[in-house]
Amino acid sequence: MSFKPILDFLLVRRIVEQSKSTIVTPDSFVTPSNKATVVAIGDSIVRGGVEIPLTDYVKVGDTVLISQYGAEDVEIDGEKLVLVRLQDVKGVERGA
Repeated sequence: MSFKPILDFLLVRRIVEQSKSTIVTPDSFVTPSNKATVVAIGDSIVRGGVEIPLTDYVKVGDTVLISQYGAEDVEIDGEKLVLVRLQDVKGVERGA
C-alpha cells in the first residue's frame, strides 16, 4: 500500500466480529465494530510545543478501540479502511 497518513492521522482496518446470534440482519442495521487494526500511521503530533512521534502511542499492527463518530470511511486499493485522528483512539490493546 502506498498511502501514508499525515500529521496525527491513522489508517485502520475494522475488525469484523462474528455475531453469536442466529438472527440474520441486513448490513444497514449492523453497527460497525469499534475495534480496529492499525495499518499505517502519520509522523507526529505537537503537544505543548513539543513534537511527539505517533509511535509513542501506537504502532502498525496494534489493535485499537476507536470512536464510532470520529472515523472517516475510505477505500484505498479496493480495500475499505478507516481514517481516524489519534484523539479518536480510545485505547490500545497490548499483549499479555
